[in-house]
Amino acid sequence: MALPTLTWRAFPAVTLSANTTVAILDAIYTNGQAVTYADGSARAAPGTVGSTSWTWNRESPAGVTVSAYGSPPQPVGPDAMIPTTYIVAGSSSLPGSGPTMISPDTNAINRLNLAMVKNPGAYTNWNATNPFTSGSFSGYGCVSPATTSITYVTLYMFECQEAWIAVLANAGGTQTYVMAGGAFLDTLAPGAGDAESDGRVYSFSTTGITQFVGNNWISGISGNIGPWRGTTGANGSRWYQFNPGQATLRVPIRAVNAASAALVSASVSPGGEFPYIPLFHAIDSVTGQYLGEMRQVGVTRSARTGQRWNNGGPTVAYILSAQTGTDREAAALLY
Repeated sequence: MALPTLTWRAFPAVTLSANTTVAILDAIYTNGQAVTYADGSARAAPGTVGSTSWTWNRESPAGVTVSAYGSPPQPVGPDAMIPTTYIVAGSSSLPGSGPTMISPDTNAINRLNLAMVKNPGAYTNWNATNPFTSGSFSGYGCVSPATTSITYVTLYMFECQEAWIAVLANAGGTQTYVMAGGAFLDTLAPGAGDAESDGRVYSFSTTGITQFVGNNWISGISGNIGPWRGTTGANGSRWYQFNPGQATLRVPIRAVNAASAALVSASVSPGGEFPYIPLFHAIDSVTGQYLGEMRQVGVTRSARTGQRWNNGGPTVAYILSAQTGTDREAAALLY
């Protein structure tokens, strides 16, 4: 049975106050306190039926933010989810111990890491073996290059009932880096080996250290780095998913390339509408077994991150692309 339909919302783009991990983490946290979205619509309180509002907190010892951690709103009634939290963390100095990294990634100063925990207890600190007093902790994967290697200028952020995406862009938007967490895949099967007891699977994804989102990240997934492209090599893109009912992880990978001819900027319907192709499917990178299809994230024509697809009318989707200043291969996050 299919999971509930997700409705994506966008925050206004944030110009970072500085090119530091602190500024990025503070921007994520501040977005998490907003009362309206980029389109002016109200950001309903978590716990409200249909709410898309994640709850975000941060750890700021001595006033210096080292982590921001968020949890999706809990649907009510039969759609209740297993509690999960996603934590973005990093610092300009190495902590005395930890953090727990997923091999082969290693912690480094001035760099962000992303992790998730299933059934979290109380938060303690980001570099603990488990940053929460209990729960299944994934360990961290690296998000993107250190702030000493790339100048991050703008943060874009999106959320829906069960997932979250943030995009970091450089000046001019020629390079973008993605971090994301949530119940992105619908397995279309409720079996114990396919999904958790709530019918979902939980994962996080990052672009990785060595490569920004490639201009052909959708049509050439074998050769271009981008979100939801799991690799296990040093510094590469990451996509980790909890094995259902376990604390162990598997590495999904997108299974299908889109035809580049369908992705050009001119590709629209006779009436001028953007196309939407529900193409993102995932398989286990080791076994090749089918893991599910992306939920309300599909392929569209070339566009730019931060664009709103409305064709002069109601919002249809928000765009996630390889760039923010030039049309490149893009995904549509359905509104």
